[in-house]
Amino acid sequence: MAAVTLGIGVVLAGVLFLGGLVSLILVSMAGWPLIGAGAFVGAVALAGGIFLGARILNGMLLLWADLGDRMRQMTQLLEDSLVRKDNGV
Repeated sequence: MAAVTLGIGVVLAGVLFLGGLVSLILVSMAGWPLIGAGAFVGAVALAGGIFLGARILNGMLLLWADLGDRMRQMTQLLEDSLVRKDNGV
């Protein structure tokens, strides 16, 4: 799940970056280079935000998975401890 979120974030960031580049070229060719540059900068900023958000979500999902594993291990240790006491070991 974590890899999927990161992959989707990278793809969305790439699409936004390429869309900003295309808008820069097309709007500049139409005679408004400053508007094209603004659109490109906005697209790059949005792409960076989406990429960083995907990285943060990826890290959180990995931490939650690790926390679940730790909780499972602690539960197993507790069960083993209780079973040993019941058997007189």
